[in-house]
Amino acid sequence: MSDAAPRFAWTLEVARGVAVIWVFLFHVQSMAHVAAPSLHGLSAMGSAGVVLFFVISGFCIHASASRKVRYGSSGAADFMRRRMLRIFPPFWASIIVVLALPHALALLSALASGRYEVPAAADWWQWTVLDWLGLMTLSRGLFTGNADAFSPINAVYWSLAIEVQFYFIVALALCSGRAWNLCLAAVTVLCLLLIGFEVPVPATLFVSYWPQFAVGIGLHMLTQRSVALPGDGGVRTSVIAALCFGALIIAIARTGMPSPLGFAVAAAVAIWLMGHVESGARRRFAAPLHPLVRLPLRLALAAGVCSYSVYLLHGKLYLLPWMFVRQLVPADSVWTLVGVIFFTVALCYGFYVIVERPFASGRKRG
Repeated sequence: MSDAAPRFAWTLEVARGVAVIWVFLFHVQSMAHVAAPSLHGLSAMGSAGVVLFFVISGFCIHASASRKVRYGSSGAADFMRRRMLRIFPPFWASIIVVLALPHALALLSALASGRYEVPAAADWWQWTVLDWLGLMTLSRGLFTGNADAFSPINAVYWSLAIEVQFYFIVALALCSGRAWNLCLAAVTVLCLLLIGFEVPVPATLFVSYWPQFAVGIGLHMLTQRSVALPGDGGVRTSVIAALCFGALIIAIARTGMPSPLGFAVAAAVAIWLMGHVESGARRRFAAPLHPLVRLPLRLALAAGVCSYSVYLLHGKLYLLPWMFVRQLVPADSVWTLVGVIFFTVALCYGFYVIVERPFASGRKRG
């Protein structure tokens, strides 16, 4: 990342963990409503987790691209190669897991019932070669113009398709050399004009989501210019950041969730503030953290590290731990929800170690 980014290392990972758990809650709303009614409102707003992912992605991708430009090479081809290796191999592996999962669940049920029932045929049985090619390249939505183009396999793939479009735009901007930031600014202005004048644009195109991504770009540019709170790195900074962060949370709680772009800006402000807190904590507390702090932090960081794997699989894979948890805990207990989320993330962490991590270059992700 950029020179300013190290102070955001924990903040970004925790933000990823928050985002993916929020999206998870969104996809298990019915379970959350029964097990933890107080979380129903939060789970219903879980789509904001995708917005948070786009903001983080804008930050990290701009950091990666900035590093290439700073070293005197646009590196557009290398940028795309790294991004494709980061996204596609785990994505392809997740397709195999998702397609195999109904049969695995049927086999587990057969162990209890003594009879194997073949899963019902899914819509993708009728797909053509072009449909599968569109899935494997994350371009099916562009050709069909249908926002649900990936739903027969896994609905969450739609955001990966948008993410890949972001990558192509940044790569094209890198081809312009030192003017690449101006190119990104021009794309941002164009997208805002199209949105503002309500020009019809396919929902599968990046236009509607680019402003959220651009907020993350703006956040990274802010850190590059060392824009900091007074007393950066000390107790004063942490107090100011905590007060501002609290005011932000209270404002959202009282007025409700803002528009996607409004939430993107709020999320960027929150990340910037928490980055200051992290910077102060790293400098002031060199000693090991207290176990009561270390364990939750490690869990949050672990969820962030494997957040891509969790995002790819959670919507289907949660059915596996749910089969076992519901045998041990009543459905209306909050521990049902906690157990399903915990064991699903644990399974996804195994997928991360085996499949995703070999293709990840450190933590240079987006």
